[in-house]
Amino acid sequence: LLAAHGTTVYIRGTDQNDAVRILKIDRDGPANSFQEIYNRLGIDSQVRKAGAADDANIYFWSGRAEDPRLLSLPVTGGQTTTLIGNAQGSGLLSDGLHVYLARNGETLQRVPVGGGQVQTLQQRLLDTGVAAGLGSDAQTIYVPQVVKRTTANILAVSK
Repeated sequence: LLAAHGTTVYIRGTDQNDAVRILKIDRDGPANSFQEIYNRLGIDSQVRKAGAADDANIYFWSGRAEDPRLLSLPVTGGQTTTLIGNAQGSGLLSDGLHVYLARNGETLQRVPVGGGQVQTLQQRLLDTGVAAGLGSDAQTIYVPQVVKRTTANILAVSK
């Protein structure tokens, strides 16, 4: 599962030819029905990372291990836009205005959904728990932080 938004689910994976594909599935659509909105040949070491979606775009990490980048793709398919180049991150979240990410598991940042200046919201985070992702409400981003193997906190950071 790459991302979900409303009644739509986006799945990313590779096929037998090593092409990376993104499929769009409408929960209320016909059984076994999907639309391919992305197909690109090439090795992508980021293909298993979770992404995020909003009304307009899907956001995901893509690229080889030595050159990962954060991309956006219109939910209808088309050309990708690089939002952040040569960076690692996790916990993607979009509020329709910005994409939020835990960069390198240590810094909470945001970038406008159309690209632009990356802004740091919080530094020196503890391990942000990649699988846990980020949460939000209208004013706050919630970041899980692993304190010990069996203990975690939720950090609240203003948007």
